[in-house]
Amino acid sequence: MTLLTCADSRVQVNILGFEATNKIFVVRNIGNQIMPVFGSVDFGVMHLKTPLLLIMGHTHCGRHKIGVQ
Repeated sequence: MTLLTCADSRVQVNILGFEATNKIFVVRNIGNQIMPVFGSVDFGVMHLKTPLLLIMGHTHCGRHKIGVQ
């Protein structure tokens, strides 16, 4: 699995319920923006052949608060 999540999400991969955490390619950035990390996501999906792309967000994201102001 390729996991795209916010750098501020504070989500630990091991609490997601996946047994083999070494098989999860984690990409973190501010506000789950895809374009700045497209190369990393592409690497996980296309080159590591991860069968699933999971994008996780969270409430009260600071990046989105700034964007709305």
